[in-house]
Amino acid sequence: MLIVIALLSTSSLHSFAEEKKGETYADVGLFSHYVWRGQKLSDGLVIQPSVGLVYEGIGINFWSNFDRKTKQHNETDITVNYTFSSDTFEFDVGYIYYAVEVADDQTGELFLSTTYDALLSPSATLYYDTDKGDGGFVEFTVDHTLDLSDAMQLNIGALVGYNLSNSVMEEEDKAFNGFYNGELSVSLPYSISKELSVEALLAYSFPLRDVEFIKIPLLLVFLPALSRQVFVA
Repeated sequence: MLIVIALLSTSSLHSFAEEKKGETYADVGLFSHYVWRGQKLSDGLVIQPSVGLVYEGIGINFWSNFDRKTKQHNETDITVNYTFSSDTFEFDVGYIYYAVEVADDQTGELFLSTTYDALLSPSATLYYDTDKGDGGFVEFTVDHTLDLSDAMQLNIGALVGYNLSNSVMEEEDKAFNGFYNGELSVSLPYSISKELSVEALLAYSFPLRDVEFIKIPLLLVFLPALSRQVFVA
């Protein structure tokens, strides 16, 4: 069993208008391991900074991973997306560029996500790897939020991953179709102010397929997250 501990700090930069049209933000996460879709991609502590901008539904985010054990900056991801909604559904469409420096490897994914505005907020996200994986991956999620006080909430969530002939998700680049991983999570976000919050999260990640990457169940502990947002005209 693997313990993953994280500290995330998010800070926004400017505030220009009362009406929310956009926001800029920055955060840094401290994790005992880097875990992605059930795969453990580090041997120890990692630092994951991120900065982003969202304006009228259009967003761009820069994210990176620094491995404390190897003292290497080993991955940078760039995401561009557009979010829009109807009366009962929210949609998010975009592209993620992955640059893995330690392996001198790059790939990219198109994605489309939809969330239904109902009990448990069911959501499905389809990712399609346009390069290295040449296949898809789907994540199904549900979550529920309880207000514990004016400043604190309790979030409970579950996730299931399903591979669609994406060779990145299989050892020796063998593509397959089938369930891949699952995850259960509980988090406690706490608002310090309107623009600043902290969050603790505990998640248990487990394999749904006998793949070398995910044979070990993962216990994820996500410790204080700081969040600050800014709104621009």
